[in-house]
Amino acid sequence: MSSFNGPHEPGEPVSDHIQPEQKSGSVFYLNQDINNFSLDGISVHNVESAFPLPVNRLTYDEGDVYVGEIFQEYRHGLGKYTWAADGSIYFGYWVFGKRIGKGIFIWKSGEYYAGEWLDARMHGFGKYAFSTGDIYEGNWINDLKHGFGTYRYASGSIYEGEWNTDKRSGKGKYIWNHGDSYDGEWLEGLMSGYGKYVYESGENYDGYWMKDQRNGKGTYFFDNGDKYEGNWLDGQRTGFGKYSYSNGDVYEGNYLNGEFFGKGKYIFANGTVDEGDWRDGDLIG
Repeated sequence: MSSFNGPHEPGEPVSDHIQPEQKSGSVFYLNQDINNFSLDGISVHNVESAFPLPVNRLTYDEGDVYVGEIFQEYRHGLGKYTWAADGSIYFGYWVFGKRIGKGIFIWKSGEYYAGEWLDARMHGFGKYAFSTGDIYEGNWINDLKHGFGTYRYASGSIYEGEWNTDKRSGKGKYIWNHGDSYDGEWLEGLMSGYGKYVYESGENYDGYWMKDQRNGKGTYFFDNGDKYEGNWLDGQRTGFGKYSYSNGDVYEGNYLNGEFFGKGKYIFANGTVDEGDWRDGDLIG
């Protein structure tokens, strides 16, 4: 998702020529949500017939047009604003010229946000349909995804959980379209903290993460029945750990970058023990 500066506040009360920015580009075909969106029994398509003209109409120098309720020259109440430059539309509630309350903004590309507004910003609960086919539905603060929400990617992947200033932060679950899933803690959009990652193959890791890498204590269950319990660093077994093989063998000791390294002992299933110093997986003394 590209960066987003948010819809700009229109001028008051003379002009409303500043076009709000959308979150990403290219064409997205309007879906049924827009046709079904209505307020007080009025839809975006029949605003003009709902309010008598010209009493409820404001026309601006740039050609922009507002149709709806007016109070002391301000857009106030329910109304529709159309930008002449590209046909973008906002239909919803206004308070003294600002988008406040429920409303839908339809960008020229067809992207749209339907939900709550405060001081002309997406604020509260709402749904944003992106040009890519992605959809976010959840809470917003000042044009940013913030609080609990669900993001559905056009690829089929889904994230459901907490957000902080437009990034996955807090607790949440991400399901990839290829079958992998992660359920746990996030920070700045990355897996960080405690969480469980389940691979499509059936292997899984239960433990701590930092910046999308296994870091700290954790247990990895292999699809062949092997299990590793211990420390990780940057996604590799590093530090003290215990590896239990499906055949009954066990290694308990130190690791470096996934290999036996340092003090450790290897206990075979028949009771034989190799103990001493290891380097790159080999016993050296």
